[in-house]
Amino acid sequence: SRKVISKKMSEYLSVISHPDRFRIIEEIGDRELDVNEITKILGIPQSSVSQHLSALRSKDLVVDRREGKHIFYSLRFPWMAGWLLEGLKLLEEAKWELDPQFYEFT
Repeated sequence: SRKVISKKMSEYLSVISHPDRFRIIEEIGDRELDVNEITKILGIPQSSVSQHLSALRSKDLVVDRREGKHIFYSLRFPWMAGWLLEGLKLLEEAKWELDPQFYEFT
């Protein structure tokens, strides 16, 4: 039913709504990255990256693959990164006032 679907979508959006999780999804895109690579890209502590990946995995948005001691993460649905970036058009079209240094989508 629509009510069940809306609730499920709300749960997914809640998980990805954290700015760092959004960035993780954006950075992974259609490739695999390990925690160290994500930590370098985002510039946040490794423990935070691990917690964010755990939250994303809890909804099966991120999957992992082990290679020796390394664990590589990828998006279960690689198109999701493009979908989120496409959503940024909302900010452009709504002409929301943002700090110019953060308003660089291209």
